Amino acid sequence: MKYVFINLKNFAVKNVLIFILFIVCAVTDVLIILFSHGAFQNFKASKDIEKQKKYVFNYTFSFGDIIDTQEDSDGRILSYFGTDSITPVQLREVLDKLDDNSKASMPGMYFSINFDQNELKIDECFDDGQPYLMSAVRIQYDEELNDYSLYESYVDNMSIRKGRYFTKEEYASDENLVVLPSGAKDDMIGKNVELLGKSYKVIGIFGNTVQEEFQVPFKTLGDNCTISSISFLDDNALDTESFF
Repeated sequence: MKYVFINLKNFAVKNVLIFILFIVCAVTDVLIILFSHGAFQNFKASKDIEKQKKYVFNYTFSFGDIIDTQEDSDGRILSYFGTDSITPVQLREVLDKLDDNSKASMPGMYFSINFDQNELKIDECFDDGQPYLMSAVRIQYDEELNDYSLYESYVDNMSIRKGRYFTKEEYASDENLVVLPSGAKDDMIGKNVELLGKSYKVIGIFGNTVQEEFQVPFKTLGDNCTISSISFLDDNALDTESFF
């Protein structure tokens, strides 16, 4: 080891420029190795996170007795299908009872509304007669509004052909407003239509990507329709303290 240091000393004295280049190259090599290792670990961690998200994205649960489940390729249960349903009023009562921390930690929720097609009777909105219609609710707790409203990722990808979509304030309110399917006539904007036993003002018409769906604010949905299942839209979850 003594002669190694002696040789390095002689090398540094007799070949200063080459010795400096040698040191610079060695330091550069170490930095490149450390950077490459860090980049690989970051990439691996990101892939692991995305893989975990896949297991919880769009996790669905139903009500009543479980009659079926849906699994992913690794055998993880993502969805439970039950025999019963609840009303929007019952769901709102449960959501309203949560404390602020629990509300903030709740993920976005998506669910379809089940109702009798005969209760709609809005043939006048369509040139070719009323199609089979559906409605969906997409909500997430909004701390600024202190209420449940639209989640932004859905609004950012919204396609409206005529009129406009709800504001977050409108969607969190009990105003009887409706956005009609893309097949509705343009002159329906500003008019009132009868939906589920109520009069709703038409403020917009969806783009061609939404053929059969109409939407109304969540609070305007009553006991004349039901929810058979609810899907969580991201990886947020209530902690144990909030759950109990």
